[in-house]
Amino acid sequence: DRAGRMEAKGVIRKGLEWRRAREFFFFRVRRRLLEQSAINRLQAADSSLSAADAKKVVASWMPEEDDKAAISSYDAADIETKIEVARVEALKRAFKELYEQLPEGERASALS
Repeated sequence: DRAGRMEAKGVIRKGLEWRRAREFFFFRVRRRLLEQSAINRLQAADSSLSAADAKKVVASWMPEEDDKAAISSYDAADIETKIEVARVEALKRAFKELYEQLPEGERASALS
C-alpha cells in the first residue's frame, strides 16, 4: 500500500520521505534503545514492576512524540536519578512488608 492509504487506515502516523528515511530510523532506533535500557534498569531496581508497567513509567518520563525531542529530554531528564528513587521506594516497600510479617514481640528488637 501507499503511505497515504496507510495513514488513512491508522497503520502509520505519518508518511516518510525517502530522503529522510535514514535519519528517521536512526533516531527511532536510538530512542527505542534508550527506552528499553531504561525499562530494564527500572525493572532491576524494582522487581515488582512488570515490563508493561515499567514501560508506562518510562513513557511518562519521555512524553514527546518526536524521536529527536524524546532523546534530548531523555538526556536532560536525569533518568538515573528517577531510577534510583524507584529503587529506594521498592526497598522501603520490601522492608515494610518484612516488618509486618514479624510477630509483635520481635518487631521492637528488629529496629534496634
